Amino acid sequence: MKLLPTLIISSILLFQGYQAYNQSTTQYQDYVDSVMLSLESIETANEQVEKVVNLAIAEQNLERKLQLLHEIERKNLPADDTVIAKIWYEKSISHLGTGYLDSSKYFIDKLLETSTKYKNIKGQLSAYNLSAHIDSQKGEFENAINNYFKALEVVDQYGGEKKLQNKARILGNLSGVFFYLDDYESAKKYVSQELEIGRQLDAIENTSFALVRMGIMEEKLGNYKEAIKFCLQAEEQLSRGVYTDDILLSNCYSTLGAAYKGLEQWSNARSYLAKGISLCRKNEDLTNLFDLLKEQARIYIALGNTSKANQLVTEALELSRGSQSYGNLQSALEAKVDVEKAKQNFELALAVHEELDMLKDSTTNLEAKNRIAELQAEYENEKKEAEIERLSLESSLQQILIEKARLTLIFSIGGFLLLVGFIILYFIQRSKKLLVEKEAQEFQFEALKNRFMEIHSSPGELAFSLELDVLNKKLNTPLTEREFETLRLTIEGKTNAKIAEELIISVNTVKYHLRNVYSKMGVGNRKEAFRYILQSPDKQ
Repeated sequence: MKLLPTLIISSILLFQGYQAYNQSTTQYQDYVDSVMLSLESIETANEQVEKVVNLAIAEQNLERKLQLLHEIERKNLPADDTVIAKIWYEKSISHLGTGYLDSSKYFIDKLLETSTKYKNIKGQLSAYNLSAHIDSQKGEFENAINNYFKALEVVDQYGGEKKLQNKARILGNLSGVFFYLDDYESAKKYVSQELEIGRQLDAIENTSFALVRMGIMEEKLGNYKEAIKFCLQAEEQLSRGVYTDDILLSNCYSTLGAAYKGLEQWSNARSYLAKGISLCRKNEDLTNLFDLLKEQARIYIALGNTSKANQLVTEALELSRGSQSYGNLQSALEAKVDVEKAKQNFELALAVHEELDMLKDSTTNLEAKNRIAELQAEYENEKKEAEIERLSLESSLQQILIEKARLTLIFSIGGFLLLVGFIILYFIQRSKKLLVEKEAQEFQFEALKNRFMEIHSSPGELAFSLELDVLNKKLNTPLTEREFETLRLTIEGKTNAKIAEELIISVNTVKYHLRNVYSKMGVGNRKEAFRYILQSPDKQ
């Protein structure tokens, strides 16, 4: 039996060809050759393969790792099913590490196929977990959830502590998917199971993470007292010194601050947010620091200390300008407006608000200009290609006519009148075909112009006049307010990333809402949704 199929060899050769641009490729090859040379003394081929695979597992450089695995293919050495499963796994994570999700998924499928055939539980579990991870990265959350559930079924084949450890990790990952979907009840359900297993194993690290996650879910659900209870337990565990994680602890403090804010216990909220800010400064965690500064500023507004609130917002504003993030800058300016209003400095609040509006307008205009420029470039390219094709067809037609005349003359001199007749008929049919193709080109050209005009026309204006109640009368299944808001913004022509910033949700959640909207409307994309709104009658 050959170790690996030709398709896999081609995939790795392509990857290595790309890496050949690196000047150190020769050094890597020398390293691989030296490793393989040292293995020549090993008697059995399976031992050679296993030795190289183990070296590849330990190798941190992805190029060396893939070259070692490629050397096994070159020698065409046989190996048992356990070693083959290791090879598929290493290739999948190597391609995943380089960002090649599709090729990584291919190797994961091979890993699952091999592991299922030989009842390799570890390989099956790894395949389902990796597949779910890739599905989450691609925004395919339904597939991710299904793969995690399959992983849970495989875990049940384990026994004892190993089963519980693997199950806890899967439950934590599963809760993360539901969190991204804003389904906090489902996320809480799986985190609570993870927490129960962590306590059963008396694993401080696992329980600390689960306690903070439970606090976050409860705070999102508005159960502030429960959120505080879980986070205080996490703080106690993290403060013992047995297990420390400053990033986790700062998230714990952030959640406590948000929960106490929800209870309007401003002093406690301020205290915990201050602890979180201190940890973020210590660890140079600028992302969390930015959010904590804004929240603390609003706490000081509630306490009437507008001077301190202004100081914190100013720092957040400086961080946002340094991060080059429109979303951060926008939220910082919004917080600045709140501070100036609290100070009753309405003139400055108005000036900041105008800056905020200019930022929104410039962002929208920039995105619109980029879309128009891309479409204009595509339109011009298609136009040039159509013109070239038209000239080519005319040239071909002229050549055909010349050839026809030449052949007619030759065959008429030879007396082959019948043959000439067939040739004439043939070229007439060919000419008609070319004319049809020419007309098809002109039709495509006209369609492209229409498409260009559609992009420049009315979706933005429609979005401003669109109302949820009116739209829902057209549907069998009504849209939710969040789905309607997502639809309105996408009809305006905004990108998923811009919609995510404006609604303060993730890009993957935007995709999730749009899929629901298109499903309820029975359409496949934004353009079809726009036509549906214009043309579909109300449901009686």
